[in-house]
Amino acid sequence: MNKQARVVVIVVSVIIALSLIVLFLNSLGHKGKVRVELVVAPTDSVVTVDGKITKGSVVYLSPGVHTFKIGRIDFDTYETKQNISSNPEVLLSPTASTDAARGYLAKNPDQQQKIEQIGGKYQNIVNTTTDNKYPYLSSLPIETSNFIISQGVPINSVKNNGGFTAAIYIKALNPIDRTRAVERIRTELGIDPTTIEIYFEDAPVTFWEKGE
Repeated sequence: MNKQARVVVIVVSVIIALSLIVLFLNSLGHKGKVRVELVVAPTDSVVTVDGKITKGSVVYLSPGVHTFKIGRIDFDTYETKQNISSNPEVLLSPTASTDAARGYLAKNPDQQQKIEQIGGKYQNIVNTTTDNKYPYLSSLPIETSNFIISQGVPINSVKNNGGFTAAIYIKALNPIDRTRAVERIRTELGIDPTTIEIYFEDAPVTFWEKGE
């Protein structure tokens, strides 16, 4: 082996050794932390994690609640708190609420597509979480000749914690039928009515005809 070849071998060996050292140090720095993938659109948005600007699509965080925020010029800032446990994917996209933001997306359909993909993933998470947390929703609606029990939009729980939740709406002819509907929730759905959001709606005078 000539001198030039030996130099090349030494240089390559040094590079490999330094790479291994960097990987080792990174593994030590990430010990006990969770790998979190940030899915961001538009891709040139500014993202902060717990108030610190972050670059790249992967961060390592200690288990627990962390605050994620994304912003971009002409877009409304979006902020979310998430409990990080194991290899999660955090979906982040600012709101295109201005004409300038909508104009940007019209000129950049690839970014619009990424935002739509994030929206689709988020909706899947909402649906899965709701189905797991509220399995009784699959039994709705319950319709009789005197009342209808259906899923509705929650109010209080969303205001309080912004999490995934569900509510039940009861449309009944009179107070007696409201009581019957609540008891039906207890007996047929097997849940305590005091543990969920229930909203009552008045039924029209010309009521529908449904059998028990």
